[in-house]
Parts: sequence; C-alpha cells; structure tokens
Amino acid sequence: MKDDMTRILVVDNERELLDLLELHLAEFGMRVSKAASGREALNLLHQYPFDLVILDILMDEMDGFEVLREIRQAKMKMPVILLSAKHELESKILREGHLDSLLQTIMADYVLILQDKGMEWHLDLPSKPVPAAFDHDGLSQAVRNLIDNAILHGGGGKYLGVRLIPEGDRVLIEIEDRGKGIPPHETERIFEPFYRVDRGRPSDGLGVGLTLADAIVRRHGGVLEVSSEPYVRNVFRIILPVGPAASVKEKMEGTQPPPRTGTIPDSPESS
Repeated sequence: MKDDMTRILVVDNERELLDLLELHLAEFGMRVSKAASGREALNLLHQYPFDLVILDILMDEMDGFEVLREIRQAKMKMPVILLSAKHELESKILREGHLDSLLQTIMADYVLILQDKGMEWHLDLPSKPVPAAFDHDGLSQAVRNLIDNAILHGGGGKYLGVRLIPEGDRVLIEIEDRGKGIPPHETERIFEPFYRVDRGRPSDGLGVGLTLADAIVRRHGGVLEVSSEPYVRNVFRIILPVGPAASVKEKMEGTQPPPRTGTIPDSPESS
C-alpha cells in the first residue's frame, strides 16, 4: 500500500528545536526525519525520497546555504525552506550590496532544476547596478522561498520570471509564474504558517516558506504583495526601501509596512 504522507527532512544542530519541529509537523500528518548536521542530511537525502527539506541557516561545519548548494548540484528536485531563529533574524546587520548581483547568484542555482522541469525562465535586470542596504542571507532566503513556491505550485505553467524594478526610493522584486494561481479569498491566508491552498494534495508543501518570506521582507521595512490571474500571470512582489544602511534601518525601526493587498498593478515590464 502506497504511503501518501508528506515526508519532510528537518535539519538543525539544536536537538531541542529538532524535537519541537518534529512534534509540530507530526500534528499535521507529516512524516518527519531529523538530521543534526548538513552531512547527515545529505546522506539521508541520497538514501530516501523527501517531499520537502527544512534547513537551519546557521549550523556548524556546513551552514544551510552550503547544504542547499549541494542539493541543487545533485539535481534533487524537492523544495527547500531555509529557517533562521527569530532573534537571529531581528539582529541581522544591513550591508550595502547590489540587488542585481544577488538575483543573478540565486538564479544560477536554479538553472538545472528549471531545465529538468522543462520550464522557460527569464531574469530581467536593469541596465545599471541597483545598490541597496539589505541583509544578504535573509533576503536571499525570502527570494528563494518564493521561487521554490512558484516552481512547486506554478510549475504547470512552464514559466518562471524574476524581475528587478527600481522605482525612486524603493525597489521591486517580482517572482512570476503562469500556473494554477491562488483563489482571491486565499491571498491573505497563504501567509499564515502551515496554511495550504490545496489541502487535497499532500506534496503541495506547508506554506512555511511564504510565512518566512513575508517576515523577512517586513523586517526590511518592506511589504510582500500577491496578485493572481490563474494560468496567465501570478506574481509575488517584494517592495523594499533603498538607500544607505542607516536610512533603511531607520525605516525598519520607525515605521510599520503597509498592509498587503490582493491586487497589485502591472509592472512597467509587463504587457
């Protein structure tokens, strides 16, 4: 008899957190395996099939990003969610960097996966560099979670688009797919922890990735919006303030981001 339970591998070098995650996920009918290190996780991934991997970013020997690189190089196709503790997220240091370079690095990790799935993809960047102050690891995690979500839920549309759009004192990062989309009444709830749009499909993931992406974007003083036109254009849009680190940090600490909306206007790049 076929086992239809979703199989999840949780990787964290803190045993207490591993046990807590196992108990919580088991309540949702998930079959959970645990690994206390990146090497142990990779060994398990080569031995057993998993529907989802949850990785802690900060681990000894191999951190979450190193494990993720190994997974992608091995052409493993399951979605991966990167976690970081709340107090770590809040204490991240903003550093000057280029958002266009960040997106190029991220997309390089997905080329083989997209080719294997027969998906067309586009990375649209401005002709000039886009400097900004941001938490490199955190924002990378948010974008990767949105891309994983687009591949997992929108892969049927066979298209992934990633765009970077500067707009004055803010910048937009768009992740687009042309899959089945999200019903209008679901657009707010998808950011709730462990919420799934289609509960009838056990391999649809947990929704944790969207929750984390939303939290990271809000910690940057930004907002994560969603708009869905099924099989035509489904977009998750990150809107971030740009400027010197001190200026962005002031926006992060002194203001609350605007509420999400279910409808967002077409981007300048869209037709």
